[in-house]
Amino acid sequence: MNKEMSIKAQNLLGPVFSGACWLISGLCEFGNGMPFTIINIIAMGIACITSLWVTIKGLSKRSQKGDEMSDLHMHQAVFSSYAILLIVLMLFSTAALMCRATFGTELIENWYAWSKIFMALMMLLPGIFFALAERNVDQCQD
Repeated sequence: MNKEMSIKAQNLLGPVFSGACWLISGLCEFGNGMPFTIINIIAMGIACITSLWVTIKGLSKRSQKGDEMSDLHMHQAVFSSYAILLIVLMLFSTAALMCRATFGTELIENWYAWSKIFMALMMLLPGIFFALAERNVDQCQD
């Protein structure tokens, strides 16, 4: 039985769930000890498996009848979130350069953890914006 995944289901399982796992993993990078390492490994494993599964299921039947509006909302959500994240990254980098004496050294030491958190935001924001756009459409149809 090969069931199709809706755009909404792909959005929830793909970027949102995987982004939450990336966020957990990034936050675990700030902690020390075996429990943080184990949680980090589990979160990254779940993110990889979920992303792979959604990609395989989503590529088999990506376009569905009646989901053109969902595709449009996903493209708008991705564009909006990447524009916001680009601005945040530029501001973050500029602040790090301006405050190198007090802020720069620790930023460089924890760059791997910050990159995981940034990756999580790259996944979570499109999912959140997509859910908001779809909710607005659902409310207008009622």
